[in-house]
Amino acid sequence: MTAGVMAIGSCTGAVTVDGGDAVAAGRAPENSSSTIQEPSLALRVGRDLPFSPYADAIATVLGPDGTAQNEEEFLAREQVVADCMKREGFDYTPRPYVKSEDVAAGWAEGVVFLPVLPEDRAVVEQIGYGVDDVQEQERLLESAETPDENDAYLAGLSPSAQDAYVLALSGQDGPDDPAPDPGGGCVGEALREVADGGHVPAAADEFAPLIVAMRRVAQEAVYDDPRTVALNEEWTGCMLDAGFDVAPPESSAASWPAGPLQAYDLAVVTAADGSVERPGRDTPTNEIPLERRYLVGSDAERAVALADFDCRASTDYVERFVTVLADLESDFVATQGAALEQLVTAADSR
Repeated sequence: MTAGVMAIGSCTGAVTVDGGDAVAAGRAPENSSSTIQEPSLALRVGRDLPFSPYADAIATVLGPDGTAQNEEEFLAREQVVADCMKREGFDYTPRPYVKSEDVAAGWAEGVVFLPVLPEDRAVVEQIGYGVDDVQEQERLLESAETPDENDAYLAGLSPSAQDAYVLALSGQDGPDDPAPDPGGGCVGEALREVADGGHVPAAADEFAPLIVAMRRVAQEAVYDDPRTVALNEEWTGCMLDAGFDVAPPESSAASWPAGPLQAYDLAVVTAADGSVERPGRDTPTNEIPLERRYLVGSDAERAVALADFDCRASTDYVERFVTVLADLESDFVATQGAALEQLVTAADSR
């Protein structure tokens, strides 16, 4: 995991705020000095976008955790997997159900993937993008990197037994198996045996291409649009004039779209003394100093955020960005209206 990925990934569930016209103008809402404490990359634009009317339907079809599967079904299937693996001669510990607290499709709810900044420039000088809870993020990192019981069990098997375990579990002898078990191993058995209870995976499967296409419009196509490209060139030129080269070198592991996300990443990898050292693609996360993995509240970090604030204001960044996004979403709705209505109908029938 890289510094940029680590830091940005760590804050996507942090505090978000409604912004109305202030956010649309490139600022966070009033009183943001008291509401924005942790970094956030979920910037609410304060108005409905063409995808907004379909947000509830998307969430319903995907299910509460984005998997179209509730807790009872998940646990029942895990037990079937455990019983099946036991018959195959292996131990398998059912995994606990973990419900995601993130919005399944925030991009459909008037949220854009941009760093949140306070409305008041003086507050930006004080807090910048905010400060990560380093201890909590390190705890989450350690938890994510700690093998679960099944991983530990698998690691303790001989190489041949590991292959047999994977085959029994998935029905595949590796990802390139030319003749996989059509039954899908123990996982396949669990999927067939446990009824969906009304949370129909087929519904999610049916509309997955549509939802993926919508997400690509909101999170990818908007950056490819010539208007956004021109906007980011203006913003990047402004940042260069302010003394900040936000574009990462080719050797860097960072791969964020042009614009304020790159400024955020630059702030993350900037040390307190102002030096910038981007980790290589293969640098282990635990070998990167904390001050280059997180926003720790240094003057150097805040200077990047302040330049970003000024450049957003001078380019009318958020308003122009959202205008492009709204146009692209409107075009999509115009061409995919029938499919979207089917999505709504499917959600209403759940």
